[in-house]
Amino acid sequence: MKLAQSYQAAREEFLSLCQEKELYVESYAMPDSLGVNGEELAIDVAFFGRFSANRCLLVSSAVHGIEGYCGSAIQCALLRSDFLDSCPENTSVVFVHGLNPYGFSYGRRVNEDNIDLNRNFADFSLTPAVNEAFLTMAKEVFPENWQGSDLEAVHSNVEHYIAEHGETSFQAAMMGGQYDRADCTFYGGAAESWSRENWHHIVKSLSARYKFVVHLDIHTGLGEAGECEVIYAGRPGEAVVALAQAWFGDVFVPGSAQSNAEAIQGNLGQYLDEQGISNVSVALEFGTQPFEKVARALIDDNWLGFNPHCDAELRSEISRRLRAAFAIDHPAWEAEVWQLALKHCKRAVRGLGGVSLG
Repeated sequence: MKLAQSYQAAREEFLSLCQEKELYVESYAMPDSLGVNGEELAIDVAFFGRFSANRCLLVSSAVHGIEGYCGSAIQCALLRSDFLDSCPENTSVVFVHGLNPYGFSYGRRVNEDNIDLNRNFADFSLTPAVNEAFLTMAKEVFPENWQGSDLEAVHSNVEHYIAEHGETSFQAAMMGGQYDRADCTFYGGAAESWSRENWHHIVKSLSARYKFVVHLDIHTGLGEAGECEVIYAGRPGEAVVALAQAWFGDVFVPGSAQSNAEAIQGNLGQYLDEQGISNVSVALEFGTQPFEKVARALIDDNWLGFNPHCDAELRSEISRRLRAAFAIDHPAWEAEVWQLALKHCKRAVRGLGGVSLG
């Protein structure tokens, strides 16, 4: 497994491997937008397996754009390995590559509208719950207007907040997701994004073909470097959590004392439940750096989004730190991530084989 150095290179490698494996690919091209190098932006969906298969392993990448470097590398490594050939005839494998192609190409976690896609699957016919903890924290930490603001002052505010309230409180407030400040981190949006609309089409096609889906959504940025936390991503339910734990071992529920992840609304995995698909949905969360460093990289990137004409050296440094927070360009980290990813994919296929479909 080797991380690509650009979205364009990652996509080209993925599509080339799909062609070699003779996989059927559907592409959803993003209208009126090009990538950082002028390339086409698209969500690519590749299908492996017999049409008669009634079970499916779904592996998705880049719901958080820059995390797609790891997710794409894992998908490509699976295609290069003998993993697909080892799957039973009743099981298909579907890869969703680059769900947030804009963020992937431009090296950002958010999409083209500063939206955190893993908070964008809320029911917008209802008023999303207010994250009071975030709003309280934002008043102390973030400027009212990011454009022209003092980045060092923001850093000082973060340090003061953590000293006063603790890092755990800061992490919970930051990661919980919010729908009130479109100019801040972890914003879930006010309506369905382009990526969500296409995820809806993808999920609908799966619901028409398969009786049971195991969804592995690949993430980075939380936990110890090279370790993998398996995080339950579906709707709450003791039976399905127990099933996930039986298959994957330690599976952590967001918001619990054992998990690095916060409980959120509007996440990708729960959308499968809403579409009536019998499933087990988990996120594979690969660790990189301590949370304080990751949070600072995200805040700096958010500032850069409103101050794109800042000093070129600072702009380059912010982009470098953000990539380092979500993708470690080192053979040892890549090898650890690949072995853990392959292990969990094999566990998913074994689990699917034991499901009684009635």
